[in-house]
Amino acid sequence: MKIKESIPNSITLLNLLSGSIATLLIFEGLKLAAVAFIILGALFDFLDGFSARLLNVKSTIGKELDSLADLITFGMAPTLLLLFDYRALLDSNYQLYFSTTATLLLGYFPLIVVAASALRLAIFNVDERQHTSFLGLPTPANAIMICATVLTLSSTPSLYPLYSKWWFYPLLSIVLSSLLLSQIPMFSLKIERGGGSAKRVLILFAALLILVIAISLIFSRNLPLAIMNGMILYILFNVVLYLLKWFIK
Repeated sequence: MKIKESIPNSITLLNLLSGSIATLLIFEGLKLAAVAFIILGALFDFLDGFSARLLNVKSTIGKELDSLADLITFGMAPTLLLLFDYRALLDSNYQLYFSTTATLLLGYFPLIVVAASALRLAIFNVDERQHTSFLGLPTPANAIMICATVLTLSSTPSLYPLYSKWWFYPLLSIVLSSLLLSQIPMFSLKIERGGGSAKRVLILFAALLILVIAISLIFSRNLPLAIMNGMILYILFNVVLYLLKWFIK
């Protein structure tokens, strides 16, 4: 393998290492540090693709390695964030409501997110339609959504009556897993050459995103909440575009 071809793969391995460190930090109870490493992994995930395009190198190994790294950084690590928070909630609030066995089994429910992430990554690798856009929620976007949501819930006491319900985390896990495996087109945040209409859509979304984040920060001064609202906007924006195209047919 030439040195030039090994550069993107080396960056992908940094993504993998970031996700592995994030996973260990979650087990140590260092939630904020874990989120930082997941975000660092997202940066490396962007840079490996960017470097591959810049150096004009492409390999089957690189594609497979990227999916393996993404499964750890954007699948397992964020899923563990959900799982640990949910198990803590069950242990503190529902030990008397559910039996010990039921509490234990229910606490593992968020693992469906990592299973859906693995299936989505496998489908992506063989789906020739997903080059400049995606079908379903991309795993990095899903990971950022989870990180922002978990940090928002822990920093916003007013939301406790909602997320303290035993069904909230299972419902959230089902929704996210469904979005990962859906056939809803999700545009890439990278501007590609050509495609004037696609660029206009991206510019419109960028303007709305800036507006939503700015309003969220002005009224809440809560960065995780602002990012969570931005990710919700990304999902809803794509769903609306999909429904409009479906009704226009």
